[in-house]
Amino acid sequence: MSSADNMIQQIQNPPKPVSRSSLITACSMAGAKIALGVAHLDECPAQPYIPIYLIVFGVFSILGCYITALPWTRQNSEECTALDGILLVVRNLSNIFMPFWFIAGSHWIYSIYVPSYIPGSVLYCNRVLYLFAFWTTTVIYITFALGLVFYCISFLCVFFCACLWSSTMEDVEDV
Repeated sequence: MSSADNMIQQIQNPPKPVSRSSLITACSMAGAKIALGVAHLDECPAQPYIPIYLIVFGVFSILGCYITALPWTRQNSEECTALDGILLVVRNLSNIFMPFWFIAGSHWIYSIYVPSYIPGSVLYCNRVLYLFAFWTTTVIYITFALGLVFYCISFLCVFFCACLWSSTMEDVEDV
C-alpha cells in the first residue's frame, strides 16, 4: 500500500478518539441548543422563531449523532436489516431538511441584528439566547468557508501536480 493510499484510508476512517470527541462535541452543542431554546422559548418577541430554530436544530443534530454512533452501516449487504433501511431513510431526510432549516434560522437570526436586550422593548430578545444562536450559526458559516477554501486549495494543488506530472511524462516520452 502506497503512502497516498494510506493517507486516503486514514481520512476515510479517522482514529476512534477523533471520531468520538467530535461526536461528543456535536451532541453537547446540540443539547445546549435544545436547553437554551426551551429555557428562553418566550423571551424573543423580536423574532419568536429563534428559540424554535435552536430546539429543532438541536433535536435533529442529536438524531444525527445517534444515527452516526450506531454501527448500522454493514460491509455485507446480506446483513442489512429493516432497521438499517429506516435509519438510512431518516438520515437522508434529515440531510435534506437541515440545510433548509439552517438557511431559515440564519434569516431569522441575522434579520434582527442587533436586537434590544432591554425587556419590554419592541425588538427585545434575550441576550444569552440571541448571542448563542448568532455565534453558533456564524461559526458554522466560518467552518464551511474554511472547508471550501481548503477544498479549493487542495484541488489547485492536485491540478498543478497533474500538470507537472503530465509535462514530465511528455519529456520522458521524447527521450
